Amino acid sequence: MRRADALLLGVALLAVFAAVGFGVLEASRGSGDNVPATMLGGVLGGQLHAGVDPLRPPGLPEGASIDPATGRLVGLRAPDGEGVKGLAWEDLALPPDLVDMANVPAAVRALEGREVALVGFVSPAFEPVAFRHFFLVASTFACCFGQPPGLDGLLEVRLAPAATPLDMDPRPHVVSGRLRIEPLRLRESDDAPIVLLFHLEDAQATALGGGSGDG
Repeated sequence: MRRADALLLGVALLAVFAAVGFGVLEASRGSGDNVPATMLGGVLGGQLHAGVDPLRPPGLPEGASIDPATGRLVGLRAPDGEGVKGLAWEDLALPPDLVDMANVPAAVRALEGREVALVGFVSPAFEPVAFRHFFLVASTFACCFGQPPGLDGLLEVRLAPAATPLDMDPRPHVVSGRLRIEPLRLRESDDAPIVLLFHLEDAQATALGGGSGDG
């Protein structure tokens, strides 16, 4: 399988998980039932750890929160480091339905090639455990709650060779690395929808709330 095809498959799987999880959540709201975290976890193959509140995952610092309408992490900016620019997800904001790369804001394009850090939730691309290639998302849909994140809420991450591999972990993670901005389109055409734009290379990941990024 070509790398582009594999990434398209990974993004498609994330979208399916998001749709199913959000559908279950909305159905529970309409019926007045309180769907427990363990049920949502079971619906999507147990991605959500039993007993974890999707609106208050472990490790979330004071002042940060999950938007209950979108599932997005808000109020949390990664710290600056030596040669590393700390970002919030808002710094990657894009116009809706982006197709033309000329419409990417100049402030976002200026981050190309820079060492940056961002806080988000980890969702594996293909490896079930000890993964080195994964998606970082601004939305807790990766834990079976919320809506698909959109282009500006999704990064492909490849860990540096010396970095510790990750396992599934509901805590937010600080991920740092070199940002590459390159569109992955639904098909090979300049007017085809873009499904992935941001890539973080030679990355390191550390879980918030204690411990290394190995979950």
